[in-house]
Amino acid sequence: MRTAFLSPRGTTLTLLAATLAITGAGVAASASLAADAPAGTGQPQIVLLDPGSNAPAKAAGEERRGNDVTAVYSTAIDGFTAVLDPADIARLKADPSVVSVEPDARVTINAAPANDMFASASAISTTGGNTGSVTGTTAQATRETGEPTPLAASVWGSSGKSIWYSWTAPVTGPVTITTEGSGYDTMLALYSGSSITGLTSLGANDDVSSGTLWSSVTARVTAGTTYRIVVDGWNNRSGSVKLNWSVTPGAPTNDAFASATVITGSQGTQTDTTANATRETGEPSHGGSGGAHSTWYRWVAPGDGNVTFSTSGSAFATLLGAYTGGSVASLTTKATGTAPTGQTYRTMTFAVTNGTAYMIAIDGLSGASGATSLGWNFTAVAPITAPGAPGWSLTPITVTGTSVTASLTAPASDGGAPISRYTVTCTGTGTTRSNSGTGTTITVASLTAGRTYTCTATATNTVGTSSASVPSAAFVVPTAPGAPTGVVATPSDGAAAIAWNAPSDGGSAITGYTVTSSGSTARSCTTTGATKCTISGLTNGVPYTFTVRATNVVGQGPASGASAPVTPSVPVAPTPSDPAPAPVPTPGPSEPVAPSEPSPITGPGLPQSRDALD
Repeated sequence: MRTAFLSPRGTTLTLLAATLAITGAGVAASASLAADAPAGTGQPQIVLLDPGSNAPAKAAGEERRGNDVTAVYSTAIDGFTAVLDPADIARLKADPSVVSVEPDARVTINAAPANDMFASASAISTTGGNTGSVTGTTAQATRETGEPTPLAASVWGSSGKSIWYSWTAPVTGPVTITTEGSGYDTMLALYSGSSITGLTSLGANDDVSSGTLWSSVTARVTAGTTYRIVVDGWNNRSGSVKLNWSVTPGAPTNDAFASATVITGSQGTQTDTTANATRETGEPSHGGSGGAHSTWYRWVAPGDGNVTFSTSGSAFATLLGAYTGGSVASLTTKATGTAPTGQTYRTMTFAVTNGTAYMIAIDGLSGASGATSLGWNFTAVAPITAPGAPGWSLTPITVTGTSVTASLTAPASDGGAPISRYTVTCTGTGTTRSNSGTGTTITVASLTAGRTYTCTATATNTVGTSSASVPSAAFVVPTAPGAPTGVVATPSDGAAAIAWNAPSDGGSAITGYTVTSSGSTARSCTTTGATKCTISGLTNGVPYTFTVRATNVVGQGPASGASAPVTPSVPVAPTPSDPAPAPVPTPGPSEPVAPSEPSPITGPGLPQSRDALD
């Protein structure tokens, strides 16, 4: 972009906005200044000021000094033109607000190429025929807003100096455009479209080969259509450009992918030629090497099944490939041809899906080309689908603790492919668990105790997964047993017999009990279902209490309340009792009471009667 300013003396100042940056320190530009007239006493000078400086005030100051100010600039640049002597020039050059003081003469700052912008693309003449070349330069070229990046950002993203050409194809056929003969490491792209934001890339290239720094693009073009060509430089390089083109007339009508010949039906034969055909940028190798002349066909499968393509009858050693996809750059390979023993033609067989379009390419081994024959034969097969839903066996659900084992039956249909997996999903309030396996018996673990669940099952093959089965009957996952009650202990010598009442089993049969004594060295006993047991090894004279816990398949339940304390001890033998004394008669009221006689004193060595004491 250029802006021209006319001074009062009629001198034109030409500035290239893309390469002139005005800063407080001066003019930063890749520019060479050539003055038509030297500065001298009383010579007109152009004084450029820092952006934002008050140019009118600065010019008024010079007028007060007696200098003739002939013009003031404050739109595109800040400054003024004045007749200055050497002393004033030196003074202004020392002024920090002054960028430069130069003679009022033509100043030329390096200009960008004339075809720097897309809208100013250089038209390439094709009056000389189907080949030609032009020269140019990318020195001082720029990139404009919206300019496309046809290669990876790591490659084309390093560019920044592009020039544009427009070229109208003189004939229909493949064109090859190169930068061979250019003076630097180029990048090249070919587009269709008429605006910078509406371009379609037909091909792009950095280096034609490793170590070769010129670029090459090949694409099919249509006579009378105008195409756009851009030349840029790798890593922001620039230099001299030589642009060459060569278009080959008479290529087959199905030379380009986009112009593929449509073939139809379950079987048939199509004869053509690959003479003068070309390969497109990014085209696959079609199962071999050296291909250079490919033609394309489009066939839509009339059903699900298998198809065989063959180039038997072709006049040269062929290559053959089958693809799906909408462009050369987005193809998915379905098959590539192989040559039967001792033959040069290729054949391939692959599965196809009803209604799918397949792109078939023929090329030549090691660059060969010539007459081709393409035959095809389709055989329908029943389509493979996802299997049906599995069913439940006679005993569908077996609950064991917090796990459930589901027993399934195979679905009525496997969809035409073996079932690879069964999945059982069990859902309860706020929780879902699932598990998969290859068989029809699946165990789902880690269910939540006490919750109600139902389960469904699915079957999977190579195509997909069935719908869910009907739900199983609801079931409750058992919990651990409750706490036993009524714990009673009966002490004995160094032991105690404990009995209790069974608790709720939590939905699963109680498999045992554990009784534990109190004390720093606890003693215990266990049963496999009985509600009593004896703990031995207790210390006589020490009081003990006892608790009981029940266990089922889920786990051990809470402990019971403690029994009343009991104290084991040695049993005491009973002491024999003395015979009771004879009753003493009670005298009647009229009978005198006779004095009682003392009982005889007995004992070892003593007299055995009172008479013995007299």
